[in-house]
Amino acid sequence: MFLAASFLFTLIVHLFIFSLNNLTVVLIPLISGGLAYLIFYFLLKQFISTRLSQIYNSIQLSQNTNLASNNSIDTLMDKAEIEVDKWKNDRNFEITRLKEQEQFRREFLGNLAHELKTPVFSIQGYIVTLLEGGLEDKKINRSFLERAERATDRMASILDDLDQITKLEVDELKNEIRSFDIIEVIKETFESLEILAKSKDYKLTFAKEYSPIYVMADRTKIGQVFSNLLGNAL
Repeated sequence: MFLAASFLFTLIVHLFIFSLNNLTVVLIPLISGGLAYLIFYFLLKQFISTRLSQIYNSIQLSQNTNLASNNSIDTLMDKAEIEVDKWKNDRNFEITRLKEQEQFRREFLGNLAHELKTPVFSIQGYIVTLLEGGLEDKKINRSFLERAERATDRMASILDDLDQITKLEVDELKNEIRSFDIIEVIKETFESLEILAKSKDYKLTFAKEYSPIYVMADRTKIGQVFSNLLGNAL
């Protein structure tokens, strides 16, 4: 009886150990596989997360770079547009200035040719008068010679004005402002146009006597203005 009980107990122990060993054999692979799966899942998740983060950062950097690049391009385009507008305005101003200079040149040369006719005509008239007998007349010979001299000076002054064209082109055209008697300038203009006026039965004179009137201006240019006005009127 005791032997049978011992045998039975021993058998149960062996069966338990065998079952436990078998269970261990089964559980260890399962546990190892589960742990391996968890580790693999964690590592895979980390890898994917890292790669996605890198891709996102690359995209974000690219967007920022493109934005900065676009801003830089926009800035360059704006600057280029400003430079082009400035160049265009400068060229328009230069063209306008050249046109004004060309117009002034044409008008100036036209006025110059017109002004030269007056002293030339006056000198011619004085010489003819002197040759026709006035040279022996002491009342007029000296007076006419003095007027011819003034007409010659007037011609020289007009020819000197040709330099004004060059001065205009280099922006050096300046007026010689000084004080002078404008009544005296008008009288000189009357004298220079006397021969021309007489040829058309006119007499240039003041309606009354005037005291000297002093003004501040360019005497030569004011004389040209009076000569042109009266010459055109005749």
